[in-house]
Amino acid sequence: MKKILKLLILLISFSAAAQNTFSISSESEEVGNNFTLDISLTNSTDITAFQLDLSHNENAYQLSSYSALNTRAENHSLTVSTVDNNTIRVLVYSASNEVISAGSGTVLSLTFSSENEPGTYNLLMSDIVLSDQNGESVSVSATSGSVTLLGPRYNLTTTEVNFGEIPINSSPTQSVTITNGGNENLVITSYAIDAPFSIAQTLPVTITPGNSSSFTVEVDTSSKQEVTNELSFSTNDQDPLRAIQSTTIQADIFAVNEIYIGSGQGESNSEITIPVSISNMESFSGFQFDITLPNDVSYVENSTIFSSRSEDHVLAASMIDSNTLRFVSYSSSNTSFTGNDGEVFSFKIIPNINSGTYTLPITNPIISNVELGDITSDVYNGSFTINAAFLSTSIQVVDYGNIPITEVQTTNITLTNTGAASLIIDELVFDSSKLSFPLEVPTSLEVNESITVVLEYAPTQIGSLNENISIRNNSPEEQLIINVLADVFSPNYLSISDTNVFKGNSYEIPLNLVNNENIRAIQYDLNIPEGFIFDLDNVVETSILNNFTTSISSLGNNNYRFLIYTVSNDFINSGDETILLLPIYVENTIDLGQYTLEFSNVVLSSESNQNISSEALSVGYVNVESSLSISEFEKIKVNIFPNPSNGNFTVKYYLPEQEGNLLVKVYDILGRLVWNEGFEKLEGFSEIQLNLNSLKKGNYILMIGARKDYGKRFETMKRLIIK
Repeated sequence: MKKILKLLILLISFSAAAQNTFSISSESEEVGNNFTLDISLTNSTDITAFQLDLSHNENAYQLSSYSALNTRAENHSLTVSTVDNNTIRVLVYSASNEVISAGSGTVLSLTFSSENEPGTYNLLMSDIVLSDQNGESVSVSATSGSVTLLGPRYNLTTTEVNFGEIPINSSPTQSVTITNGGNENLVITSYAIDAPFSIAQTLPVTITPGNSSSFTVEVDTSSKQEVTNELSFSTNDQDPLRAIQSTTIQADIFAVNEIYIGSGQGESNSEITIPVSISNMESFSGFQFDITLPNDVSYVENSTIFSSRSEDHVLAASMIDSNTLRFVSYSSSNTSFTGNDGEVFSFKIIPNINSGTYTLPITNPIISNVELGDITSDVYNGSFTINAAFLSTSIQVVDYGNIPITEVQTTNITLTNTGAASLIIDELVFDSSKLSFPLEVPTSLEVNESITVVLEYAPTQIGSLNENISIRNNSPEEQLIINVLADVFSPNYLSISDTNVFKGNSYEIPLNLVNNENIRAIQYDLNIPEGFIFDLDNVVETSILNNFTTSISSLGNNNYRFLIYTVSNDFINSGDETILLLPIYVENTIDLGQYTLEFSNVVLSSESNQNISSEALSVGYVNVESSLSISEFEKIKVNIFPNPSNGNFTVKYYLPEQEGNLLVKVYDILGRLVWNEGFEKLEGFSEIQLNLNSLKKGNYILMIGARKDYGKRFETMKRLIIK
């Protein structure tokens, strides 16, 4: 025992040695049989002991009680133990330190018993320890093997088949699929199932490995019944669990007794006939059902008409509520209707609705058989189609919002016949003193035809407008309403003229009064933006303010209050005139860009001393532009000809790179912008035409420029002479 313990301790350590290899045989066997695996050792040196773990698939096969050493290890002992469910450990050793001589061959055999699980399974050796005669561990490698268990695998893929409702005397079929998941042929020898179900195929049927086969299930539908059965198959697969697989098969075999509500078509406000049919495999002597009518559809009293299928039958029809039409038919002698299919009766409706197709749903159906009671199997809804005109508009509500009384508002309104019949517009109703809607009546529109009418509103008084235009027509709606809304005000406001300025220069900014009504006095606060210096002592009054006094006071923080008044009964007539010139100086520190002079607390007094100030229709801006210093520019190569010219110039240039538009400006000799125009995405060598015929003769400066999105500028200037 001490020697064995010593050996096991020595097996823990490893040392370098010559190449040694374990290998395990690969075997193929029928499922359910025993098989033996041989473990071989190729060793370049004498070996006294070894240990290894063998991984296998316990679900497919297990180690049997029989294991043996080969003659190469006849003087050794063998111990086989279980590490876990899928791993066994093999220990071969010699208490007397006998050796397994250098060489090659089988050293031991292991016997396994297989389960009914066909397939190929890998055999893996791991944790191998090999010891020489000196108790030193030597290097070792392993070659894996495999076990193939041969057999079929029966898999009933389809677990449930439901035929649902099937009519008697029909021939429905369903399929059941069987798959062979094994590696040998699966043979289907028989099946077990009760009537009315059966299998159509002739047995036996062979299914090759990895393939499937479908079996057709048939139903005997000669009689009504609701049935559930189990289908199972017998095969050559010996596995007892797989043998009990089954498929549940259900069917509801019924007699077809159905009510069909038919269809009809016509025009709105006209009678439409709807047929009712019954298809019956069994005789019936009466029926009852309800039909839901759409809104604005009425039943024509006493319009029911029996077909030739009736005998001594009675039919009653009545509206049981606003939308539900009930039909009841019976025979006092219990006489059956004749035939098995076709129309039983018809009735009429009158729709007062738009074009389209509408459903007639059936509810609460009963088909009565004297012996069987209600034999209804199914019902089918009906429908009717209306061919009616329908007037639609591109705009239902025209809301102009706040608008000045001085401006005429126009809107294009498109009228379209979106129905299924000719449309006739025969009347317009609206206040023509407020609105203009020049549509001639009568006007006809065919299906999908349109007409565009220009609605015009020319305000004549201040206040709110809420006016309807009623367009009368022959559609079921009878009229189309267009609602026109507006809040009209009298424009009376202050603004400045757009002015282009340069840093370090003084300018007079025109202040304009736009007034639709006469003005007796003006008061307002003016805010001057940072970067502008306002000279309140040198404000210039225009002739408009003759007989008026202007008072200006500083409120601090660049805010100034203006008061313009008269001690006489004079007033400023309605118009759009400059009343003041506001002197400002543009500081060199100001940023380039667009600025506005902000007006607040504006009071424009009318002749009746009412404040009639309104929202401003225009604002006006002061545009601070870059100076005309050529040193600021990265030049664009420019050539202008002819120059001088009578006003028509050709400009050829080269722009290295550009993403935005090209901007061309013309300044007079005082630095005032007199002309500008933008050109789209011109790059490289390009040519543009300038028409400056509107300018007076003299000297001008042309500035042409562009800017990249990231800020890089390309600009240059040239002198222009207009002769």
